[in-house]
Amino acid sequence: MGRAQASIEFMVVLSLVVLILVMMSIFLYQKFVRGDELKIFMHGSRIVSMLADNVNEINTVGDGYSKYITLPETLYGSREYTVRFYQNEPTIYIKGGSFLKGITVTWSAPVSTIKVGCLVTECNQDCNKTPADFCMNVNGSMELRATNDRGMVFLTYPYNIRQGDGKEYIIPVRGNFTYDNESCERGSFMYIYRNTEDGTDNLVFQHNSSTGGDRFWIDFYDIIGELNVTTSDDENELTLTPFQQARWNLRADECSGGVITFKEGIHMCFAPVNLVNELNWTWLNGDGSIIWLNKSQDLCLSYP
Repeated sequence: MGRAQASIEFMVVLSLVVLILVMMSIFLYQKFVRGDELKIFMHGSRIVSMLADNVNEINTVGDGYSKYITLPETLYGSREYTVRFYQNEPTIYIKGGSFLKGITVTWSAPVSTIKVGCLVTECNQDCNKTPADFCMNVNGSMELRATNDRGMVFLTYPYNIRQGDGKEYIIPVRGNFTYDNESCERGSFMYIYRNTEDGTDNLVFQHNSSTGGDRFWIDFYDIIGELNVTTSDDENELTLTPFQQARWNLRADECSGGVITFKEGIHMCFAPVNLVNELNWTWLNGDGSIIWLNKSQDLCLSYP
């Protein structure tokens, strides 16, 4: 009888100890999670404040002013996040996941302008409800350049064109003139023409397949921004699709060009499918300098 009573008492005590340990574990886990939640909240607040401060500074200083910004790869605890702007709303938002119940947390900060645009591939997302909205999925540490271009703040890359490992700044051609085909002896070339009268940015390009026997074409993709084909010698040369893609198609033994006008900022990539080997592919700058392009590599352009 004594032994049985002792065994029952031992089991009761052991159960109480286990219960206390379980309760302490739950308490400590909740405290740990709340601590991490606080760190996530503080990290998100710092990021959104940093972005808002930079946008406000760039907007205040004015046209031509730029700053370089680094976005961290994730929120605290490897939580993914997105940066969002909405049309006609002077606020920047960050949305990211939390540990607690898997909910999405939103941080926000006011900015001094509604004129904010994004010219990086990461902003070419399905969550954009209108061309003026954008969301940027941050998929790694991002180096950005924030710049004021004639009163609008753009988030873009630290460079204008990228091809392979090469990254270059470009200088637009400025003036007020009507594009006309240039000498075909120059080969295939591209440049940005900024019309000082109507304020548009125009991608001017000319391609030459007159020395070879093959059809020429180049594909465009990752197009961001409103665009309009203002000049093309043949209505069938350039075809645009609703899926942010296009193709410039030039028949064999031809030399021709075109102009694509962008309303606010340019971002697009080019895939040279078939270029004539005998001639160069170059980028022309407004100061007369030339950037030599590789005819076998994709080229991505962001301007300003």
